[in-house]
Amino acid sequence: MKSLHGINNLASEGESGISIIEKAVEKLSELGLDELKVKDFKNQLQAVKLHLKNDFKTHLITKSTCIEHCMQYALSDSPCDHEHSETCSSCHQVKNVTTEIAQCLKGVHCEANVKEEIQHDVDLSCEKIVNWRNHCIRTVNQNACKRDILNDLREDQGFIIMDWAMKYLPQTFIETRSEWFGKQGISWHVSCVLVRRNGTEDDEPLNILSYVYLLQNGTQGWFTVSKILTHILQMLHESHPHLREVYLRSDNAGCYHCTPLLACLWKLRNDSFVTIREYNFSEAQSGKDLCDSRTGSCRMHILNYINEGNNVTNVFEMKDALESHGGVRNTFTSIIDVDMSTKPVLSGQLQIPISQYNNFTFMDSGILAFKSYGFGEQLIPSEKLESVTKNMMDI
Repeated sequence: MKSLHGINNLASEGESGISIIEKAVEKLSELGLDELKVKDFKNQLQAVKLHLKNDFKTHLITKSTCIEHCMQYALSDSPCDHEHSETCSSCHQVKNVTTEIAQCLKGVHCEANVKEEIQHDVDLSCEKIVNWRNHCIRTVNQNACKRDILNDLREDQGFIIMDWAMKYLPQTFIETRSEWFGKQGISWHVSCVLVRRNGTEDDEPLNILSYVYLLQNGTQGWFTVSKILTHILQMLHESHPHLREVYLRSDNAGCYHCTPLLACLWKLRNDSFVTIREYNFSEAQSGKDLCDSRTGSCRMHILNYINEGNNVTNVFEMKDALESHGGVRNTFTSIIDVDMSTKPVLSGQLQIPISQYNNFTFMDSGILAFKSYGFGEQLIPSEKLESVTKNMMDI
């Protein structure tokens, strides 16, 4: 066993739920439950863990005759247009084993408060396992959106993945202990743009461009993100004048998944040579692998620069580090200074809870919002968007 850091919260909670149920089974063993039954319960729980970690995601499809593997059944508010004639024994194992544990608990002779404590632990753990399972379904469905976009990406389209990197702590070549404490991190934003190579038949038909923005002044909010996106679209038009549309993808951080940013992007959709066609959000803690990879490359490049005897204590020195020795391949670094006093506010609120929707298509008639990729659509009309964005003329 090795210690792990930064792992998926929902997956970790699900696995801890299985461990808690195993401990509950051990308590039942101490209270007289048959050892063969205890061993059988533990084997079933391990099978559930392996199924959710490895097999479950590979079985999920949009429309399935197996009700446990049907994403339409799990994510859509409407009934499926096909029959569910099959079931998955592996998916049913969680319910089966917890039901058997509850039956065994009734036959155990112990104090009532002990039984209540064990039953509470089992019920709470089952909820964690179900949340893990639901997380797997949402992850597969939202990743299908990314896959479909990349498969159908035209030469005049681009795909932008965005993320705020973990703040960079200033570092000097020789650093005293007093200098090490109390550092204020540097905020930096990483965007990876995938564009199709012109007329290529290579094994890698997509080219990856990265845009790193070092925040000198401002906050990690929607207004800063809108400024960064506007600049990226300008740079893309200059370097790739044939581009006409882009798709956006990010995590569910508040600076991205919010009404002001979506309304602002819709307002400015025709003010650039490159228009935004869709904005799709990934499931929590997934979908940013490309940005994380480029962030790691940038951090290593900065560390090599420091090891040459240089210091990186502000955005200007950080920019010099990233551009040293030719810089990181296909990576462009800029310093951004955002005047937060010019940040506009919405002149009203939309009637739709934006946080419950994860896929947005920008149209002249409004924004078509989906609760999940392909499911639960609702139109936010242009009249309502015009009303709430009338103060955003100067962005």
